Amino acid sequence: MNKFSSLNIACKKVDEDADCLIVNSALSFAPTHPSVIVIGEDIYIFVILIGIFTFDNVYFLKPGKGKIAEKIFSPHTFHILFIHAMSGCDTTSAVFNYGKMKFVRTLKNNPDLLKVIEIFKNPDITPETAVYAGNRFLVALYGCPISASDIPSLNNVRYKCYMKSSFNKSSNMASLPPTEAAAHQHSLRVYHQIQHWLDNKKRPEDWSWEITISVLQPVKTLKPDSILRKVSCKCNKGCTGNCSCRKASLFCSILFLHCWDNCNNRKIQVINSDEDDDDEPILPDHLVETSLSLHVEEDTNNLPKDIGPLASKRAR
Repeated sequence: MNKFSSLNIACKKVDEDADCLIVNSALSFAPTHPSVIVIGEDIYIFVILIGIFTFDNVYFLKPGKGKIAEKIFSPHTFHILFIHAMSGCDTTSAVFNYGKMKFVRTLKNNPDLLKVIEIFKNPDITPETAVYAGNRFLVALYGCPISASDIPSLNNVRYKCYMKSSFNKSSNMASLPPTEAAAHQHSLRVYHQIQHWLDNKKRPEDWSWEITISVLQPVKTLKPDSILRKVSCKCNKGCTGNCSCRKASLFCSILFLHCWDNCNNRKIQVINSDEDDDDEPILPDHLVETSLSLHVEEDTNNLPKDIGPLASKRAR
């Protein structure tokens, strides 16, 4: 910075988002200069400039390279911040196999959505309002017709897409619409990012972010227990990086008999208790079944047929 200062070039040190600082610095010069040109190659700078420009004399110049000539753009367009954040940017997730032009076409084909997504620029809306608007857009994104009185559930749209793709040999589960739970978190983060670009400070923890070891992390979609219990791997030689349980951030269950003997992805926690009369360790809930099976070896006659052999095998 000292080198630039010696050449009478003003320098600013960024504390958060460098792109926002560049754009806001350019806009601060607009009232006192006939024209202001922001020079850069980062498309994010141009997107933010489009979203928050307030003067007609501010332009974006992209330098030329090789045989490609330099280009200058005027930031006169609309809803670019929503499109950029909703389709995926540095802080929000992208929708699988859906590029930004798909989002542009969705707005073009559904003009009623323009008023719906306008609320993402409002600094005073509730999380529920942001989620509702985000779901309406995502339903339209996946080609489902919507109206003011009839808005299909995103989960229903997901189910219909699944049934339609089940007859296709090359179908990809990742191409399905997100669940309502996942869309809920996504819409909150989209709103928070747009407000950040507009220089409206919001608590990240109120908009699907959490602090983990002094670092902000996106809130993960809550997985229903009924689904988690059905997740199982098919590992036979130890649960390594390819284990489906590991990929789902889960520990292997004792119910998965094909991997348990060689599993290195199981969670066993032994807690010593001074109040336990027989000094036996207290087992976590998911190991209670094992403990019971080891203590009923003398009384297996009354067990159901599908449980008896398992208990006897464990006892032996």
